[in-house]
Parts: sequence; structure tokens; C-alpha cells
Amino acid sequence: LCMFQTPMSAVLAVPGGILSSPQVTPSELPKNMWDGLKCFMGTGTITAGCHPDDCRWAMITMVAFTLICFVYVNLMVLLLKFGSANLMFLALTLIVPVANLAFALPIMPTPVTLHASDVVIMAGIISYRIGSTGAGDG
Repeated sequence: LCMFQTPMSAVLAVPGGILSSPQVTPSELPKNMWDGLKCFMGTGTITAGCHPDDCRWAMITMVAFTLICFVYVNLMVLLLKFGSANLMFLALTLIVPVANLAFALPIMPTPVTLHASDVVIMAGIISYRIGSTGAGDG
């Protein structure tokens, strides 16, 4: 996946920069990449204005994100190996309401409200689980 994702990211950086707001020209991309690397190492490059950089936690958050994604992908592979595709899709469906619940917690900077769709998804997952356990009894 990485062997596909890295070159595609490099190719799509140019049209992505042109279509972004504010627009980033292709000649600005190398400087922005360098500034991003410096921020990853903990040095902010934007020190004035209404949104200055706070790069103190950049490396820790990026490494934590990478490790969490690695664990997540490997757990999905193990779920497919020892479970079934049906169980994997059930787990993937469960991610949506759980993520909404996490973002609704008051510790989040801007908590969101839960929606009725979260309740419908959870009710569907629970009813599927109850129905699948009762089907083998008869």
C-alpha cells in the first residue's frame, strides 16, 4: 500500500495545492515540505499571525498515529484470518458510532452531538448479533 500511496501523494500534491484555499503553487511545494519536516522535528515556522505553529507534539502525534494505524491494519488482517469477512464488515460498521461517541465527549475541544443515525447503526448491529445467536438454537 505504501508503495502505491507515496508516489500518488507526490503526483497529486501539485493539483491539490492548486485547488486548495489559499492556493499553493508548485514552486511553493518544496518550501512547504521543508517547513513540514521542521515542524515534525519540533521547530515551528509560522511565528506571527492569528494561527502560529505549535509543533511541540508533532513528532509524538505522528508516530502515535502511525503506530495506531499499523496495529489497526494488522488487527483487520487477523480478523479476516481467524474470523470472517462478515465479522470484519460488522467491526468496520461499528467504528462510525464509536468514533461519533468519542467526539461527543466533553473532553474534546469542540464536542459534537450524537445523531439518530448512530442509534440506528448500533441497533442494527445489536439486532444482527442477537439474531445470529438465536438462529443456531433451532
